[in-house]
Amino acid sequence: MKLLLWLLFPVLAFAQPATGTLQVTFIDVGQADCILVRQGDDSLLIDAGNNDDLPLIEDYLQVQKVTRFVAVVATHAHEDHIGAMDSIVASFPIGKIWFPRQVTTTATYRNFILAVKAKGMVFQNPLPGVSFPLGAALCTFVGPIGDTKDDLNEGSAVLRIDFGSTSFLFTGDAGKEAEELMLNGSVPLQATVLKVGHHGSSGSTTASFLRAVKPQVAVISVGKDNRYGHPSKEVVNRLRKADVELFRTDQGTVTVVSDGKTVSVTPTYPSRGH
Repeated sequence: MKLLLWLLFPVLAFAQPATGTLQVTFIDVGQADCILVRQGDDSLLIDAGNNDDLPLIEDYLQVQKVTRFVAVVATHAHEDHIGAMDSIVASFPIGKIWFPRQVTTTATYRNFILAVKAKGMVFQNPLPGVSFPLGAALCTFVGPIGDTKDDLNEGSAVLRIDFGSTSFLFTGDAGKEAEELMLNGSVPLQATVLKVGHHGSSGSTTASFLRAVKPQVAVISVGKDNRYGHPSKEVVNRLRKADVELFRTDQGTVTVVSDGKTVSVTPTYPSRGH
């Protein structure tokens, strides 16, 4: 039984005592995702907005005095998640680049691939259960699980970060199909903070998935007055019914800080009007 628990729950096996704070910033990049995670001297970037978001992202990273990344995670191959990633790869020292095995024909995807090759790096496959440290925090991939190559959203890399007794779950654009696979997976889903899947689309954050995660706080990366109608009223009502404190980047960049025991949330900048 002890061996089984070791194999199924690497988060518990390798968790470290929390020192300092874990700061997670959901940057307002409109209808897109860009998340900066910092613990001590270590930084992690999850997604990099649209192509046009590069100046805003670079400005924010400069203000935060980020000079290198332990890792970057590109959750999937859509432009609103890897738009500025080619420039990030070219401009910053990076330890590892995590990206699921996806292929598209877009110029954005091609530029990302070429930037990684030009840097002499290779992609790391975000297999479920694979972990890496971020200072005193532990990052563990939850998905993608199985063959989801036919749907880029469902094939999103999903990352869990544990810091002390707090935890964060970043779901990219994963939808119902991916959520069902994760519910039957081996990595724990319960998290203090949930990055809501697919900008609050009605096809994500199902009732069963929300019951498993049991978040205290949820953040939706979404653009103001976007043409998709995100976030859906269905998802917003589901979160409110579950008594989850909800924040949205269309109302401003959101920063969540954990001291290893509790989390606090503050909007740091006003929305830029996306």
